[in-house]
Amino acid sequence: MITKIRTLRKEQNKTIYDVAKDLKMSPSAIAMIERGERGITAENAIIFADYFNVSTDYLLGKSDVRNPKFTNTTFALGGLEQDLTDKDKETIMNLAQMLADKNKN
Repeated sequence: MITKIRTLRKEQNKTIYDVAKDLKMSPSAIAMIERGERGITAENAIIFADYFNVSTDYLLGKSDVRNPKFTNTTFALGGLEQDLTDKDKETIMNLAQMLADKNKN
């Protein structure tokens, strides 16, 4: 969990100050959580998971799947999923939803 928050933050090229500002938390609180000097509440786990677009299970180390809603795309993407970012997968899912909504009308 601790390293995952740091890893996710760095993957998004964000500083501790960026995350603190976005989440309305103190930079020192985030730094302490990243270093394991401060525990994370269930509420903060949800906040961090939403912010980084991952599941709380992933954040807490209970799963290796970052966002389970993307697992259904594996079949549809025919093996290309490893070359796509989570944002790309989200875009594909949004497009699929838009087409499904269009077809309902």
